[in-house]
Amino acid sequence: MHGVTLARDAAEEQALAHFDRVLGGRGPMAVIEEVGPVSLLQYVDAELGASHFVTLGYGRTGAEVVNPSELVITVRPKQEDDGLTLLRYAVQIAPQMSEITFGSSLVSEHRLVPELGVHGLMFDASPWTDQLDLVLSEDETAIELAVLTLLPMTEADVEFLRERGIEEFDHAVEQTAADVFDLHRTGSL
Repeated sequence: MHGVTLARDAAEEQALAHFDRVLGGRGPMAVIEEVGPVSLLQYVDAELGASHFVTLGYGRTGAEVVNPSELVITVRPKQEDDGLTLLRYAVQIAPQMSEITFGSSLVSEHRLVPELGVHGLMFDASPWTDQLDLVLSEDETAIELAVLTLLPMTEADVEFLRERGIEEFDHAVEQTAADVFDLHRTGSL
């Protein structure tokens, strides 16, 4: 692990402060690596039994985002390497995607990571806290930061999304007993 070497702009400083406030109290934070202009950070959450990997500088990728945005993926213990691989993939593919916002998805006919059953990623709201998703201006009239949670999708999830749409998919995420953070999950939500 090493320190952040890139200079941060005001939006990135705001994102870092937001992550520290929402995730920082739940364990140590570490900078894992840099993917081009984006830093990847890790927050360990003992209470949730998971690790959160976040981007810092996602706006530098050239991704077409609606609001200033960062990404987060949450994974179970012993799945950190695969979670980091999925986050790297999302950062690298971002400039090739059309507009990215809540409800966007990245799907593939093939597994994104060969060892996993992950065929897609949904850019969505956090399923575990509503404090992570948005940072509003002081007067609450503008979104200053959107944090898009990457939800891993199985082949069955991708088919569910195609057949039923984003609203039913989001409802299924909210209602499921399935562990949406488990990268080795099989079947649909």
